[in-house]
Amino acid sequence: MPDSMSKLSYSKEYQKIKKSLYSRGEIRKKSFFDISNVNNVNKDNINNVNVDKYKLKEKFKPCSKEELLALDLAKGLNDTSNFAFYLSISKKYPEEFLRRIYKEVKEIPLSRIKKSRGALFCYFLKRY
Repeated sequence: MPDSMSKLSYSKEYQKIKKSLYSRGEIRKKSFFDISNVNNVNKDNINNVNVDKYKLKEKFKPCSKEELLALDLAKGLNDTSNFAFYLSISKKYPEEFLRRIYKEVKEIPLSRIKKSRGALFCYFLKRY
């Protein structure tokens, strides 16, 4: 996060981006009280009921350079459920910087990654 931005303004901008994506219909938020999938819940793995909060629609077409970068990052890291996050960082950081981190993450073998490539990308982003 750039030094000039406080955490409060960062979260406000993140919320603003999410609202614009909702209004354009590119992502949708699953309701916490949505009972349509109650019968499909695996009783052994009940914690994963609300995993995909923000889902990117399949027919999404990027309108700007930042949206294209965010889409590349989300699909390349297999983390399309967090598309709003990638869109917010693509508007804050230079493309070369994000592509360099993406390249470093993709070079690491999957067997050495504990959580996911998306989590590793976020770690590298915070580290730099």
